[in-house]
This record gives sequence, C-alpha cells and structure tokens, in this order.
Amino acid sequence: MQEKAVALVVCVKKRYADHQPSCGGRGSQRLYEQLKMLAQPAGIAVVPFPCLGACEYGPNIRISPGGPFFNRVTETQLPDLIAEAISFRDGLNDTVANP
Repeated sequence: MQEKAVALVVCVKKRYADHQPSCGGRGSQRLYEQLKMLAQPAGIAVVPFPCLGACEYGPNIRISPGGPFFNRVTETQLPDLIAEAISFRDGLNDTVANP
C-alpha cells in the first residue's frame, strides 16, 4: 500500500501597497526557504502558493491535503510545524492501513 504524502503549503503572496497586508510582505518567502531546508530530512514537501486567502493573518501555512491552517507563523514555530506535518502524515497513513 502506498503511503500518503503531505506538504506544507506556504503563502508567498506579496502585495506592494502599504495599506494591504500580505504574507510575502511579512516575510513568508524567508519562512518558505527555511522550511524547505528543515523539512527535507523528514520527507515533508514544502510548496509555495500564491495566496491562501487570509492575508490579514499572515504569514500563513497549511498542511495539505486538508490539514490545519496556521496563521502569523514565525521562524521559531517552524520545527513545530514540521512535527505537526509528520503527525498528520502518520495519521493519514494509519487510516489508510487500518480503515
């Protein structure tokens, strides 16, 4: 049986107007780059995404497929997000293996 994969989806939308908040304007590109390096050993994909639709709460990251949504993410939270993604993946795979 094939294991289900999960990914951390990082909003990288950058709005250039000062009065419009955006994940990219709050450092999500840097978070994306760091997360890619940190998540690789765990086998978790990290995917940039143009917009997760919650710019006012960014930077935003979501575990995909169908996982939790994280707002106002900071660098210090990245290891916890990876652990959460691993746990989510393990839960998906337990469900597949033991329906």
